[in-house]
Order: sequence, then structure tokens, then C-alpha cells
Amino acid sequence: MNNNTSTTPTKGKYSWVIVLLEVLIILAYLAIGFGGIFKSGMDGDIAGMFEAVKAAVYFLIIATAAVTVMCFLPAFKSKWNMVVAICNILWLIWIIYTII
Repeated sequence: MNNNTSTTPTKGKYSWVIVLLEVLIILAYLAIGFGGIFKSGMDGDIAGMFEAVKAAVYFLIIATAAVTVMCFLPAFKSKWNMVVAICNILWLIWIIYTII
């Protein structure tokens, strides 16, 4: 009989946080992009629209990189988060390649 009653956090205890962060990043990305586009569109500033999209893409790259690193931390590690991390790494490689 196993009487292990330790209170140490289990592996992947907070893996749900990654899903929440991914959703929040998508919502923030859309808010930054569309907010900048509509604001610049109302002023008739075409260059401002492109700057808003550029800022939104940079935000998405930085936030995705941060979430990808978090996926490898023991408290956030799970099988699904490893899949998310691999997809994020592939996406980051692709998006950085297309920007350069």
C-alpha cells in the first residue's frame, strides 16, 4: 500500500494555463491589429495600417516564443503542450523566414 501524501506539485499541474495564454494571445493579436487598422483607416493613413499590422505580428512572434518556452517548464509540461510547442516552433521558423 502506497501512503505517499507529499504535497509537491505534479508534472503538468498548470498545463491548462498554456491553453488560456494561447487564447488570450490570439484575442490580443486581433485587438492590436484590427484596432490599429480601424484607427488608421479613419484617419486615411495607409502607412499607419501597415505599421499596425507589423506591430501585431511582432507581438504575436514574441508572445508565441514566450509560450513555447513555458511549454517546456515542468509545471506546464504535458503531452498536448509538447505538441503545441512543436507547432509553435515550426510556425516561428516559418514566420521569421518569411519576414527576412
